[in-house]
Amino acid sequence: MKSVERHRSLLFASIAACVLGFLLVSGMPGKVSAGDPGIRQPTGEVSAFWHGFAWFDLTPDEQALWTVLGWDPASWTGKASAPASKRMKWSALPTMDRLAAEKLGFDASSWDSAP
Repeated sequence: MKSVERHRSLLFASIAACVLGFLLVSGMPGKVSAGDPGIRQPTGEVSAFWHGFAWFDLTPDEQALWTVLGWDPASWTGKASAPASKRMKWSALPTMDRLAAEKLGFDASSWDSAP
């Protein structure tokens, strides 16, 4: 069973990396216009904004970015442990993770102060 979960996690990570690469290369803007299933621009405290959504209420692009950071439906809902990125300082995040976090509206200050 753990093997299946590991393969599923690797598949999610691979898909997320491909989507993130496309988003970064295409220069897709962070704001979502009416009917555009892109990435919403947080209002207020960034972490609270995102965690106000259920995993399946996130757009596919948003899910892909969170997956780069190690999140999946189980960790998002607290049924599994939070990913290592949650415990890392901004300066310790790998480049790909930092790029995903920036697309989600985080910067060093908002990331490091997130609960």
